[in-house]
Amino acid sequence: MLDVNKLKKRYFDIKIGTLVLKVEPPKIKTLKKIIALTSSKDEDAIDDIADALKGILSKNSKGYQVPDEVIDELDFGQMLFIIEEFFKWVYEVRSTDPN
Repeated sequence: MLDVNKLKKRYFDIKIGTLVLKVEPPKIKTLKKIIALTSSKDEDAIDDIADALKGILSKNSKGYQVPDEVIDELDFGQMLFIIEEFFKWVYEVRSTDPN
């Protein structure tokens, strides 16, 4: 029987200021939400992207809930950079993992 619970977890290591996290891959529901938000043209899109990023970073090995203040200190370029690099990592993990 295939047991998906035996799949080795990989982490996306990130450092923001003094905060260091090992972020877990997103669930499909979260991934769909993030993709939809990053292509949005609404004025509220920045807030939505910030919320999505907070969700990504808060799903980490420590169970640390990233406060709004950490996200608020990032500029838009940094937010997009983190999201872009995270998706590159997700793609890499998924394309190189035989399971």
